[in-house]
Amino acid sequence: MAGLNSLKPLIPIAYWLILNLNTGLALATPLSYRIYTLPAILLPAYASFRTINYLTFPAGLSAIYGYIVLIGLFHFTSLLYIKKWTVRSDRDKDDKSHSNSLWCRFARLPWKKIYRIVCNPRLINITQDDVEGLREDQKLTSTRRPVSKRTLYRCAIGWLIHVFVMPSIFPSAFVPFRPDEFAPTHQVFFRRLLSLVSSGTANPPNIRETLLRAVFTVYSFWGTLLILDTTVQVFMAPFWIYVARVSEHRDWPDLNGSPLEAYTLGRFWSRFWHRLHVPGYLDFSRVLIDLLPRKIRENKFIRTTLTQFLFFLFSGTVHMLVSLQLGDTCAYITDIWFYMASFGGLFLEGLILKYFNGKPQSKSSAELEKEKAQEASGKKPSTQSYKHVSVAWRCIGYIWVFGFFFWTVPKFNYPKVQCAIEAEIVRQRRAQAMASLMFGGRKAGST
Repeated sequence: MAGLNSLKPLIPIAYWLILNLNTGLALATPLSYRIYTLPAILLPAYASFRTINYLTFPAGLSAIYGYIVLIGLFHFTSLLYIKKWTVRSDRDKDDKSHSNSLWCRFARLPWKKIYRIVCNPRLINITQDDVEGLREDQKLTSTRRPVSKRTLYRCAIGWLIHVFVMPSIFPSAFVPFRPDEFAPTHQVFFRRLLSLVSSGTANPPNIRETLLRAVFTVYSFWGTLLILDTTVQVFMAPFWIYVARVSEHRDWPDLNGSPLEAYTLGRFWSRFWHRLHVPGYLDFSRVLIDLLPRKIRENKFIRTTLTQFLFFLFSGTVHMLVSLQLGDTCAYITDIWFYMASFGGLFLEGLILKYFNGKPQSKSSAELEKEKAQEASGKKPSTQSYKHVSVAWRCIGYIWVFGFFFWTVPKFNYPKVQCAIEAEIVRQRRAQAMASLMFGGRKAGST
């Protein structure tokens, strides 16, 4: 039985491989029959997602794998039923030198092209030689650095910090925790901070609470960054580049940009954070927005705002579904709250930056055109655009971004911690009650 349990982590991965295979076959299926492949996409995706609980090591892998499955589902369904791409064959369809048996037709499929499309949610470097139905505006490249030894060194240093440094900071420096440290009153910070300079509430935040909140904010992003970076850049990229030899270095740019780029919320999500979800979310956003009246959907400001709103709504829903699957039936709604708050912060930031033109903001259209020209000529575009903004404005931007997450992340994660603590207290009480019944009954019987 123990041997069978050790094989459980392979179950969600097996379903995931089946899902990828079915998606590849569907890409080679004519459009007139493709709708019939939908069950072959949804069923293994559902099975893989429902078994993410089997991935128990390292901590946090099950959640990240759940995100990958759902983002992959957006990617696959977008390719097949919204973009409606069809992979181009490497061989002449009328070639009579090969058998027309089912197996031979299966073997003659352009598997290298299929892999590059199916396992490439960012759709980087896909060309018209790969698929039919690719429009010019769908051709994507990346300005981030390709995978290299530098990537491996970064991940190695990250894991050394994670194993030997982080535990001494969190949770060791704050143990023992008190259940009330994550209570609703401690989810509020800035309003209570005002009590230091006013005669309001007499419960201002102390140094321990402030440090705990700051560390918790950083730690909430740290695990996701490290596991994603390691899984994709250390294991998957070298395998497909050097072992399978179906990819090039340019197909595997860094998942995340430089943290120095994240001096606004917009740049945090677009320049620093990974973009695995962007093409799939964008296609579904377009479909939903195109259902609106023409005057609304053709307004650039409204369309951009609705697109951002749907992106964060999709992200919140994905995280909420993963929380529910992992047993969080108490505070799962905070996932939606966090991403809606992020949308609100991004919207407010956009209005302020538009008003204060010339302050820290995204690249200008001229800079973007220059990057496109560099990419077209084969030159490596500069990714150091943050240097064009003054140090003072960048520092203000970093404080704003950290302050925003310092406010939102505990409101998002503290309820989950509190629910986990309460569940553990209930479990211990039940165990004590059962023990008292069992051993108390024996003592009574012996007398």
